[in-house]
Amino acid sequence: EGILFLGPSGAGKTTIVKDLQQMGASVLANEMTSLWYHEDGNWRLSGVPFERLQPFVGSETDAVTHLGRIFLLRRSKGKQRVHCLERADSAKTMLNNMVWCNATGQSMSRSMDSVMKLVDSQPVEELNYTRDVNWLIKMLERD
Repeated sequence: EGILFLGPSGAGKTTIVKDLQQMGASVLANEMTSLWYHEDGNWRLSGVPFERLQPFVGSETDAVTHLGRIFLLRRSKGKQRVHCLERADSAKTMLNNMVWCNATGQSMSRSMDSVMKLVDSQPVEELNYTRDVNWLIKMLERD
């Protein structure tokens, strides 16, 4: 299952991805990710090629995966922490991290419907992270 990390520049997305790669994880993308609802009832992720970055680090079969978890990263100056965001904060997080292409009223309405469907079915967790791979492993192993 894939993990989607969101957050502003400097939040630690690249750092956490490097930590996960050292643990043997494959990476779909380090800049942009496509997320969609599949007819089988699951959310899917795939990497989107980005001009200056290698888009797929894993094998070709890793190019699409099921969405497992969504994390909003926050740079932590102290205690590491993870907690679920409320529905409204989850929707705001997703909307703030979307790229809107050809944004017409109808397409924006469909996108809003998709975001609400996503946050109703998939929690968004806020992750305050300081570089501690052992803590990261334990946190990701919990259900």
